[in-house]
Amino acid sequence: MTNLSRRDFLKWATAMGGTSLFAGCHLFPDNAAVPKFITGAPAVDPLETTPGVETLYTVCGLCAGNCPIACRIAQGNLVKIGGRPQGALPSANTAPTPGALRSTTSAICATGGAGIQVLYDPYRIAKPLKRVGPRGSLKWKAIPWDQAYAELANGGDLFGDGSVPGFKALAEGDGTVGFLAGESDYGSRAFISQFMGHFPKQQFYVHRQVVLDDRLSAAAKGAFGTDVSALVPNYAGARTVISIGDAPLDSGAPLTKIAREIADARVAERGFQWAVVDPRLSVSASKSDLWVPIIPGADMDLALGIIRSLIDRHPGVTAVPVASISSRATARSVEEHAQACGLKVETIHRLADMARQGGANTAVYPGSGVLAYPNGAEIATAILCINRMVGSTPGSGGLIAAENDFLETGLAKAAATPANRLLLPDRTTSALLLWHADPVYSDPGAVALLKRAKEIPLLVAIDTHVTETTMWCDYILPDTTYLERYDIVGIPAMDGISGFAIRQPIVGVTDPSGVYHPILPETRIMEDALIGFGEKLGFPDYGLKTEDKTPPIPNAATFYASALSAAIRELHGKSSGTTLPDVDVEAVKRQGGMWNKPPAPQAVNTPRKPLTNVWPAPQTAAAPEKSQPGEFQLITYTLPFHRSPQVGIHSWSMEILPTNTLLINPEDAAKLGVRHGDIVRVENRSFRAITDLKAQLIPGIRPGVVAMAKGFGYNQKGATALSIDDTIIRNDLTRGTGANSAILTGVNPTAWVKVKRVQR
Repeated sequence: MTNLSRRDFLKWATAMGGTSLFAGCHLFPDNAAVPKFITGAPAVDPLETTPGVETLYTVCGLCAGNCPIACRIAQGNLVKIGGRPQGALPSANTAPTPGALRSTTSAICATGGAGIQVLYDPYRIAKPLKRVGPRGSLKWKAIPWDQAYAELANGGDLFGDGSVPGFKALAEGDGTVGFLAGESDYGSRAFISQFMGHFPKQQFYVHRQVVLDDRLSAAAKGAFGTDVSALVPNYAGARTVISIGDAPLDSGAPLTKIAREIADARVAERGFQWAVVDPRLSVSASKSDLWVPIIPGADMDLALGIIRSLIDRHPGVTAVPVASISSRATARSVEEHAQACGLKVETIHRLADMARQGGANTAVYPGSGVLAYPNGAEIATAILCINRMVGSTPGSGGLIAAENDFLETGLAKAAATPANRLLLPDRTTSALLLWHADPVYSDPGAVALLKRAKEIPLLVAIDTHVTETTMWCDYILPDTTYLERYDIVGIPAMDGISGFAIRQPIVGVTDPSGVYHPILPETRIMEDALIGFGEKLGFPDYGLKTEDKTPPIPNAATFYASALSAAIRELHGKSSGTTLPDVDVEAVKRQGGMWNKPPAPQAVNTPRKPLTNVWPAPQTAAAPEKSQPGEFQLITYTLPFHRSPQVGIHSWSMEILPTNTLLINPEDAAKLGVRHGDIVRVENRSFRAITDLKAQLIPGIRPGVVAMAKGFGYNQKGATALSIDDTIIRNDLTRGTGANSAILTGVNPTAWVKVKRVQR
């Protein structure tokens, strides 16, 4: 392979996309149905019938898939996490009945199964922590909750380095309070909005995934004229899927359901065909009919080339719905577009033919690899226009739009979605609350803002660990894990149903008064932590009921009981137009939620309000290929078994792959004198960022491109020693292995790097 030219690579890659070695459809030569493990485990789980083992249902919180899970509890301890069928949720058309949920489990991914280690991680924070010394020194002292509340409320010279504002003054309008949440769901977002409503000057900051969702929603509006909050391929019904910057078998959410539907589609008789556009031969690309190794960042040229090919060769297609995209597509020939994205003209024509053949059952879909560019909405609009041209719109068969608008309206009645949402804090913030958010890991540049006390005087985190971000905070309030909290989450869009699932504690104890106690006595659910703080601040609707406190919200359980009733009413009203006064709320909780088949055609969501004040993002267009020795475009990717920041430090994930490597084409490696297993140094050419890691030579990556897996190189969460009450908490040497790809790319989807061998 060392003599492989770029021209030969393109010929080889095109041929490989259709061979039996890599095409998923040929894995089943007899066209036999794939075993339906989704409806039950391949063998009986002895824990289902073991006396004393209880099965409780909740929702996984380790990615955006929100997979329903069945948790086996023995003597109060979690001993296993498995999946459960989504279709077993009770219908909104009838009152739920206890015990209606089947006991058999469906599949769950490796990440979800490792959730046990998240719950029982020895490095979880067990008490409120206050920093000792400067920010980032990793020196803390444990303090009681009452002391934390009092100091945060009153402010003052709390650390011996100057006065900071207290939340009482901020509640009177003396400054701006910011809230940065991680991957929150409908119930928690409603609560956060309600809590923040007590501050006259407030600002909401969002998880980066929300930025991508907003861009996809804007693209759908441009291509189809409809507002959606989520749009996904209909793998169960599509005839053609073209994944551009999307690897559903690697990073799909929910992963196991997507994998099952793709596997079923491969053996179905509807003639399913699938192309994956990715510079790297991902798991998804290896199972597709056509792998398209594009130049990183050239996705717009690819979309425009497909549009031009449809116009030239399929005159019956619908006109491009966006005039600017139409003019850009026709301004250049298919040959010119193909050259810009490093592909053969025949590949562009084949993709256009695939889209046309699928018709209304086509899904040409932009993934996060496209949406992460600052002009991601524009690129995604061009990609979605291809669907419109061949007759595919949300609900027609190829694409599915989300059906969770009833949750937006039902849960937001008491707490409207804030209008001013930012990506990261600005310098006007007086105090910042962070919940389950670690922006520094994915954007190391964010630390420059967090560590300068004069810019944000007070930083307070609610989290389970000392992370790359919380290490810079002034206080860390100990949070619970997703297995010890409540929430109301939407059914994944790909299910094609409207409904909700319930996240609820599966360990810990609920006392007779309804107060929940987690497994670590001094940890608190985020809502309970803020309710207690709100009561100290004198917020009238928090705390125990008195004559001047109505309506009362004494704890998180009370809030979610009310929110659950609202969700049930909204869903049933959407389904039947009537109320459901006799619904058994406890039965809904036991069964994990409710669902309802939507009417056809599918309704679509109210759009999210657009983001403002987003920090600068990466270069929008791919620069031409460089000829300087040792210079490459770096891309990053997600592993299907190592894709959650919460489990990337735990042994179950690390045993599968303990470190990441630099993927490099053998042709490029030969020019650098690099052999498989050599240590190479990777340096970003734009800013001072260097890391060393092993080289892995693979032919399945485009020459001129190198790649690193995400989810490695943690500096905190037990990877670095710290001090609490002058006691050293020693680090675990098995954590933090590998390199954090964000060090080299920042928030950019790609980066130019130099590579050289440093050790053999």
